[in-house]
Amino acid sequence: ITTERKTDASQLLKMMKKLKPFNINQVYADGAYDQTKCREAICAAGAVPLIPPRKNARLKKGKNGELVDSYRNDDILYIWELGAAAWKQDLGYHRRNLSETAMMRLKHFFSERLSSISFKMQKQEVLMRIQILNELNAVKLKVAANQ
Repeated sequence: ITTERKTDASQLLKMMKKLKPFNINQVYADGAYDQTKCREAICAAGAVPLIPPRKNARLKKGKNGELVDSYRNDDILYIWELGAAAWKQDLGYHRRNLSETAMMRLKHFFSERLSSISFKMQKQEVLMRIQILNELNAVKLKVAANQ
């Protein structure tokens, strides 16, 4: 979670440093993360950034006018040639919806509002909510397995 003064994308750099030991292969993110610093942080952690370029995206070129070798340039060229729908399908971008669905369920089950005032306690409150939802999911899976 972030405060109202920070964007999610601004926190990605810290998060990727913490996640580096987990050997993550791919990071799915929405267009808000289409920033050089986000892509660099993902690559520095050894993962491939799967972020759709903005609709008005331009190819990045080097000092001599040559195309820079980057995932973003590859994505832009792919989308120009085959379209955004094909890019999403071929790269499995739909997997990002799993995390969106999980967040939607969390907010729906508990509401979007937090009771705690301090940011430190808000983080704890969110972690408790996640733990409760995970426990409920585990019970649901056990019940389904026994039927």
